[in-house]
Amino acid sequence: MRAAGLVFAFALLIGTNSFSQEVQWASEVTFQFNQFSETSYSADKVLGKPDAEPYGKMNSNAFRLNAETGYGAVTLAYREPQPVSQVIIVENYLPGKISKVILHDTEDNAYSIYESQGEKLNQPFNVLSIKIDKTPYLVKKVAVHLNTYVNKGWSQIDAVGICESEYNGEVIPGASSAVASSSEEIIFVAYKERLSDNVNTKYLESKPVITPDGLKLYFARKNTPSNMGGKRDDQDIYISDMVGKEWSFAHNVGMPLNDKLPNGICSVSPDGNTIMLINAYYDDGNVEDGVSVSRKTASGWSFPRKQDIEDYHNLSEYQDYFQSNSGKVLISAVQRNDSKGDQDLYVSFRTGENSWSKPINLGSVINTRKVEFAPFLASDNKTLYFASNGHRGFGESDIFYSRRLDDTWTKWSVPTNIGKSINSIGWDGYYTISAKGDYAYFISTAGAMNKVDFNPADEDIYRISLSKEAKPDPVVLITGRVINSKTKQPIEADIFYESFPLNEDDGLAVSDPINGNYKIVLPAGKKYGFRAEAKGYIAISQNEDFSMVSEYKEIKRDLILTPIEVGETIQLSNIFFEQSKAEMLPESKPELERLLQIMNDNPSLEIELGGHTDNRGSSSANLRLSESRAISIMGYLTDKGINKKRLKAKGYGGTKPIASNAGPESRKKNRRVEIKILKN
Repeated sequence: MRAAGLVFAFALLIGTNSFSQEVQWASEVTFQFNQFSETSYSADKVLGKPDAEPYGKMNSNAFRLNAETGYGAVTLAYREPQPVSQVIIVENYLPGKISKVILHDTEDNAYSIYESQGEKLNQPFNVLSIKIDKTPYLVKKVAVHLNTYVNKGWSQIDAVGICESEYNGEVIPGASSAVASSSEEIIFVAYKERLSDNVNTKYLESKPVITPDGLKLYFARKNTPSNMGGKRDDQDIYISDMVGKEWSFAHNVGMPLNDKLPNGICSVSPDGNTIMLINAYYDDGNVEDGVSVSRKTASGWSFPRKQDIEDYHNLSEYQDYFQSNSGKVLISAVQRNDSKGDQDLYVSFRTGENSWSKPINLGSVINTRKVEFAPFLASDNKTLYFASNGHRGFGESDIFYSRRLDDTWTKWSVPTNIGKSINSIGWDGYYTISAKGDYAYFISTAGAMNKVDFNPADEDIYRISLSKEAKPDPVVLITGRVINSKTKQPIEADIFYESFPLNEDDGLAVSDPINGNYKIVLPAGKKYGFRAEAKGYIAISQNEDFSMVSEYKEIKRDLILTPIEVGETIQLSNIFFEQSKAEMLPESKPELERLLQIMNDNPSLEIELGGHTDNRGSSSANLRLSESRAISIMGYLTDKGINKKRLKAKGYGGTKPIASNAGPESRKKNRRVEIKILKN
């Protein structure tokens, strides 16, 4: 089924001239792919008002592809760029083959507003109306993509119009009215399965959260004798571990996460060392509406710390939250003064250790006049899963997904129903997947709905194996330990990572206080630098290139911290130079700023900056280049106020290799900059 209020095929009753002032029709073709020919059924047949009468038949006044099955596209320009809140596409024959619609602004930035796998509509022609929040930019072009593989046939497009405000008049006479819809549901090859009695009981289970590594499952259980307050305790948090291929017998996580009041997990960080919980906890045992965070310590979970959200208020008795893997983004499901109706989904951004910015409504593509809840942001940081009874589905509540289209967090693709394989005629929600994306876990009353004596306590946790089409974009799971370079002992540290070349501060994590283990999840398609930081140590940064990674991947990388002691040497891995030159590249700035901070934090610290090259070329030239690079770094620090007396620059050329120089990768290791501590 499809989401109400977003994409309409609608019946209209008045003549085509009535919309001339409200709808602007395309005036130019700027790109086409797979048109039938340059003269017959060509892309320029889409220009101007609808004119492919009689509708419902093949017409030479409309565009079609060069084959009955295939992909095609046409990009259309408009004489007067304008804000847009609605796109109208006239499908004059065999409708339902539009797979994607993309807007382009005057700077040629692209914004996807509609995605579909395609469908067979039981009607001869159709008007597809895509309604969005009015664009803050001027739309100059619209790209329409077709996919006729899903249903063979000479599908045709007659006209494409844009509107600044919502248009409710007639487009073509007799256009059949169809069910309001979003993009096609996902079709799963597997069947959903109820988790064993190790997890599910005769009591109500809810709010499952799988850890990103897929090894622990947190969830809530209602009014069971094993709750902290017994049967009268409304809800406690439980945990089950993956042992082999089975979930272990779930146990109560105990205090301080659970008390005699309702408790629930919202999200777990990739390292498993930070969890977010519903309710604002207070030291006196009281709680109130809000959200808190607990961190793993050497003695167990810390007392949950209330998170301060700017201008926080919630008009609903219900609440849900989700913290992104990066720890920088908070999605909330609350009802605020600017909500569309009941609970809406909002985004806030971290402003301090326990503080967040004012919630921003995700917009009318996501939110409806009814309830949107149970947000889950996948590890790719783009794909948002949520539950709703406002988008049309199969039952009381369905699970949908949408993809973030830009960095405003207010532009999203049209929500897609996750499909009948998951959504039932009952109540479904709280979808959660691991970073690997092998299984999705969710809540359903599917089993209960088949019983005559339906009981909501039959709400259980299910899982389903995910096909490739149902997975978010690929990510890389990095695991390892934070280690003292001198003693080889584990260290409790903060983990930071950023992407290149934009030097985006992508996220943070913490290592385990006992064994030094850490885990971070990085979306594929970028280059990253990451490091551990702890007081009294200097980090040895790592950098990895995941720009070509196309599927889930796991790697192990220990992070080394070197104590600030005389004689210790630390490699600066994320200093980058132009080839064979001493000019530093812009992506070097984060590493330089960290070195600057270390010098400022340790005012008596004196260091040597040592430049190194591989052994190719002239030894004297290599010596000069390595020294010039060390001097370049020293110049950056002195320009920022560091006393030159605290710095020494020296070039070693290729005289101190740390690898064999036999191949490109080993030579790359030898081209480096190191700092040596001379005085502390």
